[in-house]
Order: sequence, then structure tokens, then C-alpha cells
Amino acid sequence: MGLRGPKSKPTELKVLEGNRGHRPMIADGQLRPMVETPDPPKHLGKEARKEWKRITVELVRYNIISRLDQQMLGMLCQAVERVALFETALQRRMLRILTENKERPSDQEQDPAQAYIARTSQGYEMQCIEYQLLNKEREILMKLLGEFGLSPAMRARVVLGQPGAKQLTLFEGGKADGDGKEKKDGPQSFAEF
Repeated sequence: MGLRGPKSKPTELKVLEGNRGHRPMIADGQLRPMVETPDPPKHLGKEARKEWKRITVELVRYNIISRLDQQMLGMLCQAVERVALFETALQRRMLRILTENKERPSDQEQDPAQAYIARTSQGYEMQCIEYQLLNKEREILMKLLGEFGLSPAMRARVVLGQPGAKQLTLFEGGKADGDGKEKKDGPQSFAEF
């Protein structure tokens, strides 16, 4: 079972909105990984590797990815590859059925939709296995796209990372360096924005 309710917002956004919920905000312990491209997993196929190269450029551009996302991104790329595989299999099935119908003279019109239908051993019609697998893999792909904010509906919920190692230090105050002097490497208050 998934998590209930809306996904949490980053603390910085809650402060900028005025903490409408009036709940205590915990700034410590929030994971803010550095934005960088992970290495692709070795088990990715040819199409998945092409998708990896295509999508990582965009994810880094928008500061959405870190090295921690390697496996999740690998699953996304594999899902893209499988959708392409099942689409191709369904198209081949459609061509095969149309070719067989052309060879047999009959009164029936050639219907490409027959590629989506299979018959059981008892003669009942059902969806063909390729179509079932395609739909299942599309569901998986949509969930994974949503995790990275790559579907239009989920894009608004994505929390963008900061490029490089710099993160907002809004709640940390001035950190003292080794000399006891206060160092400032980012905005320390709202007045500095």
C-alpha cells in the first residue's frame, strides 16, 4: 500500500508559503543529494541504454537526478525498452493476421483489431497476451515517469535539487568555520533573496 495524502513539500517551500499548516517544521535530516548523472546499470539492453542517454541529459538539466537514482532510472529505461518491445510484437502480430486474411478468400473484411484478440482452447475470445503485457508495462512506465516528474500531471509535484553541492542554508544560520568566523555560502535569511 502506498503512502497516503499528498507528497511532502520541502521545508524551504513551506516557509516561503508562510507555513499555512502551522505545523512544526523540521529542517534537519532532509536528504538533499548532489545533482549528478549516475552510471548506467550493466544489465540495460540496447534500447534502454539509448533512453538512459536521452533522459539523463534532461534530468541533470533540471536538477532532478543524483547518483542515488541509478536503480530507479534503470527500471524506467527498462520499462521504456519493454513497451517498445511489446508494441513491436503487437505490430508484427497485426501484420501476420492481415497477411493471413489476404491469402484466404472470405467474405470477412480485413480488420486490424483482430490482432488484439486471441481465442482460448474453448473458443472464447480474450485479449492477446502481447496486448496484456503491453498494458501492464505501460502502467509500470507511468508510475516510474511520475517518480521523476516526467508526466504532465506529476510535473508540478517535483522538488528540484540544487545544482552541484550548493544547497539552501536558510535554516542552518551562519555556520562557523575552523577559525570561529561565521561563513556565508548561501542565503541566510529571506532578506538576502
